[in-house]
Amino acid sequence: MDDKTARIWGMNSHDSKVLPIDDDPNIDTGVTSMAISPDPRFVAVGSLDTVARIWDVATGTLLDRLCGHGDLVYWFCYW
Repeated sequence: MDDKTARIWGMNSHDSKVLPIDDDPNIDTGVTSMAISPDPRFVAVGSLDTVARIWDVATGTLLDRLCGHGDLVYWFCYW
């Protein structure tokens, strides 16, 4: 389902946070990739709109939008 969100779940609590990726309603922003930092404080989400977004896992706050990719963001490596 393409609801223009990414979701993260707590392993113990099974609660979830919804991370919206619908910055521009005129652009398809489906999720193409996702990675969690090793510490696991951050989550990175790549999307069809060529933007990588970084969130704080604890709060669900969008920290940064990394623009300028020439194509879809299909993959992340550990940072």
